[in-house]
Amino acid sequence: MHRSHNSLFGREIVTIFPGEVYVTTTGEILSTVLGSCIAVCLGDPVRKVWGMNHFMLPTGRSTTEQVTALARDAKNYYADSLRYGTHAMELLIGDLQKAGAERKAFRAKVFGGAHVLRGMSGVDVGQKNILFIRSYLHLEKIPLDSEDVDGEYGRKIFFVTAENRVLRKHILPTETALVTQEEEKYVRRVATEKPTGTVDLF
Repeated sequence: MHRSHNSLFGREIVTIFPGEVYVTTTGEILSTVLGSCIAVCLGDPVRKVWGMNHFMLPTGRSTTEQVTALARDAKNYYADSLRYGTHAMELLIGDLQKAGAERKAFRAKVFGGAHVLRGMSGVDVGQKNILFIRSYLHLEKIPLDSEDVDGEYGRKIFFVTAENRVLRKHILPTETALVTQEEEKYVRRVATEKPTGTVDLF
């Protein structure tokens, strides 16, 4: 996580990286760069509590079967990899509620999931992440106001929390390649780790 003051916006910008979550009540701008990863901008517009996470589901030998199962029957999909996305969402939701947000008022925006990284079984990791987050928000009855996902390019986003607005720009292929390298390191790490704490799957 990196904090800086941006003269163009005239506000503090908090940049988050894969595996991180950040919540604000002070109108900070939240930023991240995405390839195959997903960022969820989530919050309570009534109480003006907003946050963002940045996550990727790990890959493994059974990824093809996992994606097929998720597409066929999301409610009964309990593969281990879902624990990572679920964990990232529950961390964000928990931190929002601690800051005063009410879950019934949540609104979401989703970004990322580009076709730039494939798992060990050749499955498109970005598509797997998109399938997960759409299913999660549907099952949790959290309205999805907008999304910018898929495609062949990376993205840089700025979540202007004071206005509940997200600015998005596509990044150059050279920049996308650098993001992909970092995501490859991240996915190798999370594939050998287990999320801390207890998370109930749906």
